[in-house]
Amino acid sequence: MTAVWLLIRSYMQKRILQNSFMVMILFLCALLFVTAVVVINNTGKRYADIHEQVQGSHQILKLEQGLHDPERTAAWWSQQEGVMANRPLRYQSLNGLTFEQKDIPNLEVMLMEMPPQPGPVDQLLFADQSGEKSPAKGSIWIPSSLAMQHHIEVGDQVQFNLDDNSPPLQVSAIVMDLPFSSPFTTTARIWLHAEDYEAMTAARSVPDSYMIALRFEDTSQIHTYWQQFEQFFDTPYLETLIDERQLSSFFLVTNRMIGFIMIVFAAMMLIIALYTIGFTISDAIVSDYRTIGIVRSLGLTPYQIASVYILQAVSLAAAAFIPGIVLSDILSRLIIERSWVFLKAGDGILPIDFWGYAIAVGVFMLLMVAGTAMYAARSAVHLEPVQAIQHGRLKGENKRHRGFKGEKGNRYGIQRFWKLPIFFSIGLNSVKQHRTGSWLVVVISMMTTALLVFGFIFIFSLISIPSTIAQWGYDSSDISMTVEESSSMSSKEWLQHMQQDERVRNVSRIAELNGVFTEGSQAGTSSVEKRNVRISIMAVDGHLADMGMVNLTGRHPRKANELTIGVNAAKTMNKQIGDTVDLYIKGQRQTYMITGTYQAIANLSYSARMTAASVESQVTDSDWQTFLINLKEESAVPAFIDEMKATYGDQIWMASQEDLVDELFAQAVVIFILPVLFIIGLFFFITFALVYGMYRIAMKKNSRRFGIYKTLGISSAQIRSGYVCKVVILSGIGSAIGVGSGAIGLPKLIQVVLHDYGIVQMPLLYHWVGIGLLLPTAAACAGLGAWMASGTVEKGSPGSLIAEG
Repeated sequence: MTAVWLLIRSYMQKRILQNSFMVMILFLCALLFVTAVVVINNTGKRYADIHEQVQGSHQILKLEQGLHDPERTAAWWSQQEGVMANRPLRYQSLNGLTFEQKDIPNLEVMLMEMPPQPGPVDQLLFADQSGEKSPAKGSIWIPSSLAMQHHIEVGDQVQFNLDDNSPPLQVSAIVMDLPFSSPFTTTARIWLHAEDYEAMTAARSVPDSYMIALRFEDTSQIHTYWQQFEQFFDTPYLETLIDERQLSSFFLVTNRMIGFIMIVFAAMMLIIALYTIGFTISDAIVSDYRTIGIVRSLGLTPYQIASVYILQAVSLAAAAFIPGIVLSDILSRLIIERSWVFLKAGDGILPIDFWGYAIAVGVFMLLMVAGTAMYAARSAVHLEPVQAIQHGRLKGENKRHRGFKGEKGNRYGIQRFWKLPIFFSIGLNSVKQHRTGSWLVVVISMMTTALLVFGFIFIFSLISIPSTIAQWGYDSSDISMTVEESSSMSSKEWLQHMQQDERVRNVSRIAELNGVFTEGSQAGTSSVEKRNVRISIMAVDGHLADMGMVNLTGRHPRKANELTIGVNAAKTMNKQIGDTVDLYIKGQRQTYMITGTYQAIANLSYSARMTAASVESQVTDSDWQTFLINLKEESAVPAFIDEMKATYGDQIWMASQEDLVDELFAQAVVIFILPVLFIIGLFFFITFALVYGMYRIAMKKNSRRFGIYKTLGISSAQIRSGYVCKVVILSGIGSAIGVGSGAIGLPKLIQVVLHDYGIVQMPLLYHWVGIGLLLPTAAACAGLGAWMASGTVEKGSPGSLIAEG
């Protein structure tokens, strides 16, 4: 065994460049792979840990329409074994608030009365470690999501859009309010002292709403509890219900997408690393044939020879994995903290489970390296000592390795391409000589280009969401307006007023309702053993097409008995276009026919759209609070909004589509852009380093050939240009393949993650001019690596190059 270790040490010292190159590739592979696995596995666990810590709710009931008695409902749930229920929390909703003289758009504020005794479910955690038990009079508690998005700190003052005389209130604490502290949330619970709540809501002619949080000991029994609820009250639950899937979706989606992207490219990088290891070992064995023959004749067994290369690869892998794993701890924490910053209490380090996953991934990768090394080293087992010593290669390979005096008329390997420029002939000839390395250049360029194109399309599509907002399930109207309860005009009068305005192209009224799809009883089951699907309903007094709404399949509803439904609602109920569904709205049951399906990230596609005629008997004028407006001239939007606000004051709330979209999706760009750019940069570095290392070794091995070229009058620039030309052509071939993979293949993988969130076709924009400009970048990076690696040819004289070879 001593001889084996002596050979390993000798080869380590002899091949410092090759070994450094292999260590670098394995280091980056470990960094990306471990980070991806840690991010994916900590995403769900982090939420589960906090959910357990605060006794988080599994469902939240919002009783806003008076269809259920709050006290009676809460009392029934409190009596159920295995269920924890808070007492009904009083609140009132309003649109937006003002901070530093600026309105915060696209924000539903729920003014919450702080109860004397907080309930056991959804306990609040203080982000600043405050010890207050309740907001003091004249102060408020705000959620961390609102505070961090708008840089609100303890001591700042905010004002609610109640009336012009509404006093500002001071922020005394920032709390982690789990159900309403997720990224992209447009809802904030503001906690007030009981006296402040009474004073602020007394002047409003709006009845109080109530919220009940439920936590189940066994979530698999939730459906059973609801069956018992419906049996006891003799009606389905007809008001708003937010379940855990909706509560957790935006906490999980960002890191799952980031982790999924990273794991795909970590796997691609691992394939490159293993391919490189096999190539390096095979190349080393060919170079060491004569040495292997000598040590074999001295008594080393074939398996001891093979173990030299296997142990060398495993040792280098271990040396690479250790720093890769250590640095991945920092990188994974950075990614997780950026997306979970709203759930961080205090200034402490965010706890994550790291070492268990890191060690498991490290062991897995070490086994993959060992297996690849064993496969690549198998040729050393079959080597005949006499043949190796005599010829320096395996029997039968002499014809393929004739040196520079090969076939007649092909002396020095360049005359076959005599009609081409000399540098081009050198490059084409080297492709045949280094087929494995040439394939590696094609593969790494393909992967780099695929990632670059996908990253460009992904980030460009996020930045351009305003132009694809309808495909995410939202409207694309110019302006959104909400009529407040203090308005002097009815909803119908507002509609007529807007229609008469010459600047308005079209306007639609919106009523946001709740509904329950009911399924008929199955054979052999009782009448209550059925599944109800709760959805959000958008009723439209106008035209859905005018609002920019789009369907995936079918058409918009036109008649009173028609609707379109979200893809997840259709999937859950196993319904298609043309099928009928029974739907409860405000206690009334009606049958509707499905005319189309659409995707919407809001409510995870558990929603429906219908005409005003469909809900004529269920809604009143006060339900039509939202108006979607399109102007004849889009450039007139800011002036129109300013004029309306100045004229009607606190009677309306109004914001442009641009502001609403930016408020909702700006965080997505910030969260995604760093990991995507990091991975792209990593692959560019790998492309450069891989080509540089491979061709630096090739330059050294072929120095004798280059010396002969120089004696024949071929310049260093021509030799270097030949190799660069070869690399650029091969990289261009790989890039052409990579464009298709990045533009078509990788986006389909992302849709696997988004499907559960209601998006089955991710809205992507293909900016082909930008993609075309990016196409040469991988080839340029590879060409730069080849040019720098060939610098030794420039420095060496013909004599020194021949002697070195």
